[in-house]
Amino acid sequence: AGRPGAALQKAGWSLVALKVKQVAPPKRAPRARGGRPRGDDEKKEWGGKVTFHTPAGVNTERMRFKPGDSVLLSETSPLSDVLSEGTVVMITDQMVAVTLLEEPPTDFRERRWRLDKGCNRTSYTR
Repeated sequence: AGRPGAALQKAGWSLVALKVKQVAPPKRAPRARGGRPRGDDEKKEWGGKVTFHTPAGVNTERMRFKPGDSVLLSETSPLSDVLSEGTVVMITDQMVAVTLLEEPPTDFRERRWRLDKGCNRTSYTR
């Protein structure tokens, strides 16, 4: 079932047990995937920014995440419970900022999250 999150975090592919620091709603109205104006039957992108506290002891210089990279947000594993895809906006020793495609649930701040490096979304959508 894959490597555990702690091993992936040590290798720089994942961040586990992330605490939510801030949730910022999108600055513009949601759009349909692909950038077209949204039709009522199309799945819309949320586009808000979520900031997480970087876990203690993580060396962000060794992380394989950088701004612009695609990531997957889940509670336990991207193979079983992905909440959303996203894009890294900024990563420092104090925080990780990500824009998400899906709007987070109402109890988002109370839960702990896992962030895994994903495949390049831009080439996938083309």
